[in-house]
Amino acid sequence: MSEVLSPSPSLAAEAPAPGNPVPSWRAALPFVALTAAVAALLLTAPYGKDMWWSDAPRHAMDGAFYRDLARQVIGHMPLANVKQFAMNYYLKYPALTILFYPPLFPFVEGGFFGIFGVSLFTALMAVSAFYLALAWGSYVLCRRWMDRAPALAATLLFVGAPEVASWGRQVMLEIPACAFLVWSAVAFLRYADRRKPAMAYVLALLLAGGAYTKQTVLFIVPALLWTLWKKRGASMLRDRHLWGSAALLTALVAPLAALNLTLARLNVGSVVGGRWNQIPVFSWEGLSFYARMLPGQVTWPVALLALIGVGAAAFQKKWGEGESFFLAWLAVGYIFFSLIALKEPRHTVTILLPMAFFAVRAIRAIAGARLAPALATLFAAVIFSNTLWRHPAPYVDGYGQAADYVVSRAPRGSVILFSGYRDGAFVFDVRRRVDRPDLWVLRADKLLLRVPQRRELGLEELKVSEADTLDMINRFGVSYVVNQANFWDDLKNMQQLQHVLHSSQFRKVAVIPVSSNVNHEDRELEIYQNLAPAKVKVKERLKLELPIIGIQVEGTIDSSDTTGGAR
Repeated sequence: MSEVLSPSPSLAAEAPAPGNPVPSWRAALPFVALTAAVAALLLTAPYGKDMWWSDAPRHAMDGAFYRDLARQVIGHMPLANVKQFAMNYYLKYPALTILFYPPLFPFVEGGFFGIFGVSLFTALMAVSAFYLALAWGSYVLCRRWMDRAPALAATLLFVGAPEVASWGRQVMLEIPACAFLVWSAVAFLRYADRRKPAMAYVLALLLAGGAYTKQTVLFIVPALLWTLWKKRGASMLRDRHLWGSAALLTALVAPLAALNLTLARLNVGSVVGGRWNQIPVFSWEGLSFYARMLPGQVTWPVALLALIGVGAAAFQKKWGEGESFFLAWLAVGYIFFSLIALKEPRHTVTILLPMAFFAVRAIRAIAGARLAPALATLFAAVIFSNTLWRHPAPYVDGYGQAADYVVSRAPRGSVILFSGYRDGAFVFDVRRRVDRPDLWVLRADKLLLRVPQRRELGLEELKVSEADTLDMINRFGVSYVVNQANFWDDLKNMQQLQHVLHSSQFRKVAVIPVSSNVNHEDRELEIYQNLAPAKVKVKERLKLELPIIGIQVEGTIDSSDTTGGAR
């Protein structure tokens, strides 16, 4: 059976024997190893390609927005102009989600952009900074109940799990949110041990930071309260600092809750479901969804060992604190995510650390105390290496080439029209070209359709004729069109656009192949040049509806406005 270790106030699993202190370099080795692991993950990320998941370039663009906004504010832009700046920025780079997703990660990412420049590699560096914090925090947490080698092994199994490494090598929110979650657990256990008031409020700040990164982090609260109840019983209800921490957390997340209930109502819809929901929540398919995903997320060997580890803990006469804590984490998280209508494997990245912990506990139960540390470390190294080489992060390629082609040829102050699935990737590729802040990007779907977020949530074709389509292209000064021919080509308005592009006013000047290491529908991008004289002094009002947050954005396409691409 797995060994039960009593926690010490320092969160270390064991203290060195008197007169035989552990060298400091040895204590630092796990942190060095984890730093090297995160560096390896960053260097194997597809930073020379385009972002595959549709949200990823939007998170990157949100960071670029905060970077550019900070430059303007520092340049003495009146705060009263921030709202119009944001609207103009969206009109110029229509791939922002600043009022839909929480702001903390893109705000930090904007700082990275300000220092290192706007690029996909810089965005991935920002994610990797959180990845490193997650790795170190996971080790510190596991070290509470394990020796160094098993704690390092559990952490490597977690950060090197295929699901974790996949999202950790994309510009997504799962890893930053999980970093806040793990350090919240560390702060909570330190407060439970020492009852120092400061830690209670640090816990509230960390949980709030997690919520402002990805709201679902708050699922951990019931597991924390249950753990504290086991340690203190009803006396926890008389802890004024615990109540103070709860009040601080509530005050901090109240604005975020208000935002979700107003502008980001679609987030609420993702929880409660709708006609788009193909998997009923209270069905075997819905309730077992994440259980069926687990082997692919952490690999079958880790999943089987985790199951053995849970079974070994269940046969103990008295559960250790680590087993009890991580089982509560796993159970509460599984129930929480299973009750959310929108089912995606990435949502449960936050409950995979307990799986790694129980897998290492199983190795201890099977191999015994003497062999377990070496076997667990070797096993974790094999799983991590397998992820690096056999589970590359997904990517697409071709949008950057298309952006470079048109950016290098478009007349100064002109507009590029994009029509295709991966508008976010293309918009970010245009924004990263700081040498052309004079260019604007328009999205054909925004001009011709009304789409809340995904087509399955509802789509409406606007009343636009073929003549209207051509008129908008000319009126807004479109010099080049980047077109994916099969993009929603069953819709009348999109067919009209294809008719316009095949008229004598346009010439196909390039075809860029689109490749990917995963299944994809976009095979090539056609680039059309508008042969009509381009308007180089554009001053046109434009109004776009953003049904995803229920507002309209209105401003002027101004070829002299280069603030969106401020250096």
